[in-house]
Amino acid sequence: MISSIESQKSQGNEFALYCDNDLKQIINEIIKESQFVVSKETIKEIYNKTNITQEKLIEIFIEKAKTFSSPKISEYRVGAVGVDSCGNYYLGCNIEFIGSTLDQTIHGEQFVVINCLKNGANKLEAIFVSAPPCGYCRQFLNELEDGKNLTICFGDGSKKLLSHFLVNSFGPENLGMKGGLLTRSENNIVIQNSNDPLIKQAIEAARSSYAPYTNSFAGCAIQTNDNTIYSGGCIENAAYNPTISPFQAAAVDLISSGNLLINIKNVVLVEGKSSKVSYAAQIESILKTINKDISIIVINY
Repeated sequence: MISSIESQKSQGNEFALYCDNDLKQIINEIIKESQFVVSKETIKEIYNKTNITQEKLIEIFIEKAKTFSSPKISEYRVGAVGVDSCGNYYLGCNIEFIGSTLDQTIHGEQFVVINCLKNGANKLEAIFVSAPPCGYCRQFLNELEDGKNLTICFGDGSKKLLSHFLVNSFGPENLGMKGGLLTRSENNIVIQNSNDPLIKQAIEAARSSYAPYTNSFAGCAIQTNDNTIYSGGCIENAAYNPTISPFQAAAVDLISSGNLLINIKNVVLVEGKSSKVSYAAQIESILKTINKDISIIVINY
């Protein structure tokens, strides 16, 4: 579940106090089309209309991201902002599922990377965080191609490479992998296409999922009460545990589009019948914490 409306209003008030009203209005007006992705053109427009520095703008974006976080268990809000090689900005926040296991948590840095994948970013150059990344996130970020050289930036202006925080790291290269996360590839899974839009998007998500270690390609599509469909594929990690399930990826798609998890009515999971990894039980479990009436269909290839 994500933050209640009242909680979001409260956090919104905190954001309003974070910058003067004129600046907030200008920024909100410019980024209203997409609250979680800010194009390089929009960034340029903000700079042209204000005297804001990059440090202050990032600070505001992080606080904005925090308003969408849902720390139902920890009560600790995290905001993060990623910058790709083209200069586009991607926002992220932490999402916790009360009543589920802690490993279902979506960390703010993971949210940013999923957001990058969703929107076609090819390389993440830097990530700005409201707090030092935890060990889990350091390992997750190490999955990125050239992840060791990812710049981690803090509010005080300091910055260090990921390799500084993850000494003697274990990553894709240790398992003979070339490339890494955000490198584009299409999985040639054999499955009959469907005319059903929900199933079709789940299949497409499975075909674009990242599972180089087990080949357990899987995709999930979520349909909300207004019949909008969101989707995402699994994201494996060399260390296994920081792996993102296809439902978590689809949930990021939903939340970053301004919708609420409580609006989910149907879910489709596409995964291999003989795959080494299955996400079905995990997703069924987490759906029960959101709404016991949510329908889930599992389609095997």
